[in-house]
Amino acid sequence: MSLGTQFQNAQLTRGVSKLVAGRRRDASAVRRKSDQDESGAVLILALVFLVAVSLLMTSLLNWVRNDNTDIPAYQNARSAEYAANSVTQLAIQNIRYQPLLGTSPSNTQTLNASPPSYCWGAGPVSEITIDSDTMAAWCSTAWTPGSTATRVVTISTCATTLTPAFQATQTQTQLASLVTQAATSCSAAPYLQTIETFDDYPPGTSQANPGECIQTCGSAMDETSSVWSPIVPSISSISPAQGSIAGGTPVTVTGTGFTGATSATLIDINAFQNIVSPPVTPSNVTSTSLTFITPGVTNQATYFVVVTTPGGTSPGTSVGEFKYVNAPPTITGLGTVKGSTGGGTSLVITGTGFITGATVNFIDTANSSVVVPATPVTVSKPTQIATVTPSVVTGVSTYYVSVTTAGGTFTDTSQPFTYEPIFPVVGGVSPSSGPATGGTPVTITGIGFTAGATVNFVEESGGTAVTPAVSVPATSVSVTNSTTLTAVTPAITIGTTYYVTVTTPDGTSTNYAIFTY
Repeated sequence: MSLGTQFQNAQLTRGVSKLVAGRRRDASAVRRKSDQDESGAVLILALVFLVAVSLLMTSLLNWVRNDNTDIPAYQNARSAEYAANSVTQLAIQNIRYQPLLGTSPSNTQTLNASPPSYCWGAGPVSEITIDSDTMAAWCSTAWTPGSTATRVVTISTCATTLTPAFQATQTQTQLASLVTQAATSCSAAPYLQTIETFDDYPPGTSQANPGECIQTCGSAMDETSSVWSPIVPSISSISPAQGSIAGGTPVTVTGTGFTGATSATLIDINAFQNIVSPPVTPSNVTSTSLTFITPGVTNQATYFVVVTTPGGTSPGTSVGEFKYVNAPPTITGLGTVKGSTGGGTSLVITGTGFITGATVNFIDTANSSVVVPATPVTVSKPTQIATVTPSVVTGVSTYYVSVTTAGGTFTDTSQPFTYEPIFPVVGGVSPSSGPATGGTPVTITGIGFTAGATVNFVEESGGTAVTPAVSVPATSVSVTNSTTLTAVTPAITIGTTYYVTVTTPDGTSTNYAIFTY
């Protein structure tokens, strides 16, 4: 309490005393007793007033003292927040134009990285320091080339002690271990987590590049979310931990932070580009468990299961692995069951258990030793194969279609593919000239060539065959396939230019190639 306040209070007390003393002294004893009581009451009120003022001043002084004490803490919090925001924005701008998804080992660190990796520079950490706060950004990228969400980058930001000065004191082995620990702990409990979505192919692009963008990286971007201290999901177990490549296995995932889970995604642990797409939608979601049905895959491998919630995506770890095991393929449809002996018919095979590396063969129903492979074979998904029918050298015939994978072979005997005859057509002969004595080996190309085909050289004059026709058969005719055969030219005695014709049980070609003697 100030000296001024004490003086004023003393003056007030003396004033009250004089007022009491000035009263009439001839009052009765009872009257004097009443005056004394009144004087005491006034004095008590004055004392209460003084105590209240004292308490108020004390509170004000404590408030000022506490506020002055809290200023450094407030400044530290603001500094940490500013550092986290700054390192996150720096990561976004760097990874926008440098996706770090290329084929070189130094340029792939963020592709489905679990734990996440550094976001820019040469590594092993992407960080900045503001005042005394050092914040590191860790990035992991889900890549879907050709989509409107080409890249979805999760940026986890945390305080770190992995400063350049500290890194210089560590061996490479020690530093690698510390970096992994820092990235793992940050992705599990980030100080700030931001999810940025990039579209690398601007409107007007004729065709999306199936590979990493080069000139159009970051053409558009959108901040999907940015959350301070989010609850990131974490997986502790998966049951069962394996199932058929055909999919359909019910899986229960346990862990923490699953509330609001929007998807479960499977990522090949050995080939991060191979993400099962689209992610599956979980059911029976609680904060500690969820279930989902495994999709079919085209690559028999072990996959990380990761769970995504509004708080982030769980890291891929060994306790969250699901192994796809072999299952024999099946065929349920061929798309079409007829085509020409020349081959080239597009065929879409449907079924189950189709995986990368599958082969397709056509087996003659009349002679199982005649097996003709189809190429190319493209496994577009676990239930579909695209291929092209091979040519055959027989006429009207039927063939079984079989699919072979690491899980076994399935031959579809319920719906054979029918090859229909085709009128032979000659497209060319090579070489196109030789001596009149004959004996020149030639290769004839075209369509509709079948076993038993014959070749004739027909004299030409004025653009038409000579009448009556002078036709000389070739020797040593061998049909390679429905589009190629070989023969040896016959000797001739008249003329210089001859048409080359091919005859099969279906007819004789009328589209001639010319051989000059």
